[in-house]
Amino acid sequence: FLASLPLADGKTDFARILTSPGRETSTPGYPLFRSFRYDNSENRELNVVLFIMESWSAKHIKSLGGVVSAAPNFDELSKDGLLLTEFFANGQRSMEGMAAILGSIPVWKGMILGQGGLLMQTRMEPLPSVLRKSGYKTLFFHGARPGSMGFGSLVKRLGFSRHISMEDFDVNEKTYDSVWGIYDEEVFLRAHETFKKTDGKFFAVIYSLTSHSPYSIPSEKFRKFDKSQPYADFLNSMIYSDYALGRFFEEAKKSDYFKNTIFIVTGDHAEGRSTSDNLYEGHRVPLLIYAPGIVKAGTMGRASSQLDITPTVLDLLKSNAPFTSWGKSIFDKNANPILLSRGNMMVWVDDGRMLLTDLEKPFGLYDYRTDPDKNLLTTGGDAKDVSQNMLKQLQNYLSFSYKLITENRIRP
Repeated sequence: FLASLPLADGKTDFARILTSPGRETSTPGYPLFRSFRYDNSENRELNVVLFIMESWSAKHIKSLGGVVSAAPNFDELSKDGLLLTEFFANGQRSMEGMAAILGSIPVWKGMILGQGGLLMQTRMEPLPSVLRKSGYKTLFFHGARPGSMGFGSLVKRLGFSRHISMEDFDVNEKTYDSVWGIYDEEVFLRAHETFKKTDGKFFAVIYSLTSHSPYSIPSEKFRKFDKSQPYADFLNSMIYSDYALGRFFEEAKKSDYFKNTIFIVTGDHAEGRSTSDNLYEGHRVPLLIYAPGIVKAGTMGRASSQLDITPTVLDLLKSNAPFTSWGKSIFDKNANPILLSRGNMMVWVDDGRMLLTDLEKPFGLYDYRTDPDKNLLTTGGDAKDVSQNMLKQLQNYLSFSYKLITENRIRP
């Protein structure tokens, strides 16, 4: 679909928008292959552990304004961490979330990293590869079979040195959910035990599983919501995954590695059924950076997305290692426009507004900070002009990106 997209009017300098002038340098001809301007002496020798929580939605988290509280342990952690209140998942599927979080590459309909095609042939420098080259052990934990959801090939593509999956566990009635794989508590605590035994610095991704449909839980004690509560089956599975997260940190805080580790907790995408009627909640997921004594606690209201995780991690590490990314560190003073994929439609987020479009015409324009349910295109005023300007900016963004990809100019 990108090949048929004409270059829209305008000369937006996306290379400048996507990078941080003064804080980063980029390679001539390869604007997205860049590095921070830190001196080697500034580098922080810290571990990084990234939790990707299956289907976790901000709508169901109290600390993010949720009416239903399905993540009390996350809420407690957030008191001592940096919590982003306007953080978006770039897609609606697990594979899309992986590509955005770890590859820092947008999600486009018909073109997804890890599913062959043009992007699999494109030279990139994703986060696990960057850190592996910087001396990190790179570990990926997921309780499903190694090839489930297409993760097996993508894990290798991203640069992980070790993939811990269902095959590495004792599968029995206590550990197996009978559908997908190993319950989250087992996986999370295995990761903790692995970290305790790991020599040297490590980067690890722990991908939850239990909050995936059909929402199996290991015990009735996690059935906090009865059938009168909408989406109770999902919410109970989220309660359990949050419990597993709490168990991990209960043990991790006793370990030697804890004080030298940056922990990040985010969602791969929002849960579809319970958020489908609202564009804003349909993409809003948690993002918590938890590193007491390293990262100052508080909240941040700037709009950002999963594409920003890679540069944010490298910024926190004060690393000058080169990387590829369509995102920007959340600590940069200027936020990026954000591209979200929604089925056959695209969403462009800029300055508190969300444009829903098929790339040819606007279908909806929403001010999510004032009334995320109201389609401004139905109210008159300047909404039509605003939506047309946003559409042109989106078309330019896609044209810029497609040109870099087809000319193989993401990375030398």
